[in-house]
Amino acid sequence: MKKLCIAILVFFTNLSCSFGKDIPAKISGSLPFLKNGDSVELILFKYGYFEYNENFQTIYHSRVVNHSFQFTIPISNYPLYFNLTFKGSSKSSLYSYLIENGDDINIINNQDSIIYRGKGSGKWNVISRLTKLEKLCLAGLPGQSNISTIQKRFEIIDSCVITQLSLLNSNRGSLSDKAFILLRSDILSKSLLKTYFLQTKDSDLKIYVDVLSKYKNHLILDSTLNSFVNENHNDLKYSWGLTPALLSRYYYDSCIALYKPFSTRACYNYLVKNYHGALREKLVTYLLLDYKIIYSYRWVEDVSSCIDDAINYVKNKDFKNYLHNKGRNKVI
Repeated sequence: MKKLCIAILVFFTNLSCSFGKDIPAKISGSLPFLKNGDSVELILFKYGYFEYNENFQTIYHSRVVNHSFQFTIPISNYPLYFNLTFKGSSKSSLYSYLIENGDDINIINNQDSIIYRGKGSGKWNVISRLTKLEKLCLAGLPGQSNISTIQKRFEIIDSCVITQLSLLNSNRGSLSDKAFILLRSDILSKSLLKTYFLQTKDSDLKIYVDVLSKYKNHLILDSTLNSFVNENHNDLKYSWGLTPALLSRYYYDSCIALYKPFSTRACYNYLVKNYHGALREKLVTYLLLDYKIIYSYRWVEDVSSCIDDAINYVKNKDFKNYLHNKGRNKVI
């Protein structure tokens, strides 16, 4: 009994010591196209995608020796996105992949194919399959400028989302709960951007808006996304593309579809009212300081009161400091 008590005490002591600390993750590889002396680059993103922002990313380099490389990077208790770039082989590079603490993944070449092995590799295999499926599904996607096939574009996007979500659900056993949430957000975010981030001529906007207003299926996906966001808003501050996707949807619904100019202040008020927790903090920080899709309006609009207001309730220290230093040139 005494030995059992000691064992339990040691277990909880170790647990308390490790709680909150970063646990290393390892990524290594041996690839024939890597040249000795070259450098492999890994960019780790703390909060997913922040446009033109290097404050929330860390860059690592590994020197190639015998066609091999290795990274050991600290990861906290949430999966983080990264880009892994190989010099001279963009096809083999990894973009927007996820790494978790304790992962130990090895990349090798097998008959001209790249395969992943080791702890956490199942996650990468799922991401790879989702990426290939997306390319296959969207191979015949009409462009936004082809007004006569706009509805067909919407149908293909929706079909792709449903197919990807089905694949993701069938592989849930290969993923942690947190990785599953982030990958689901990736799928839904991409569909939003393809629908709401417009790159069409002004003369075609009216037709685009008219067709989309009559296409009801996208409302189902919007409803699915809204429920998903409400259930996971604190986790979604780490999402790669959800923030620009939600802002694009707002811009379409509140400006393009209503033929109104964009107002940062109005958008800010909307985000504060309709979102919660950590996701809202990321949304308002991104809007006030990083949103470049509609940047031309920002420079003629004084949003200092919005920044001051956000500083009062934003709890995330990184976002709060960023709002201070970049928005108001203050130091906490």
